[in-house]
Amino acid sequence: MPNGPLMPIVRAAVDHATTFLRFGIAGAIVTVVHVVIFALAIEIGHVPPVPANAAAFVVACIVGFNLHGRWTFRASGARTRRVGLYLLVALVGLSLNSALMYAAVDIAHWSPYVGVLLAIVITPLVTYTLSRYWVFA
Repeated sequence: MPNGPLMPIVRAAVDHATTFLRFGIAGAIVTVVHVVIFALAIEIGHVPPVPANAAAFVVACIVGFNLHGRWTFRASGARTRRVGLYLLVALVGLSLNSALMYAAVDIAHWSPYVGVLLAIVITPLVTYTLSRYWVFA
């Protein structure tokens, strides 16, 4: 590849795209972990849905923190500070998902699938930005 004045911009764009792709893959893995823990808790443990979901959320946060820290953003340094920030970002994501669903279904009277679509598009952009530039910076 030629080395010209635009190369730093191209390299930065490729770096961002690669990191965002890793973020998406890690997010998919975390989602599967959440669903599996939730299903196991309900089906095998006979745990009610709300505590099952809370337990699955905690496990998914632990897996997500480690995946994003070690692979997505390849962070080094003090993990203790990042744990709290990561949990805060996870709660922001959960709150944003809930707010989008509420707005779509209860305010706009749209299908819940529109709410899910909004959440799938908007929430990862917000959590990625917070994770990249705040949690794992």
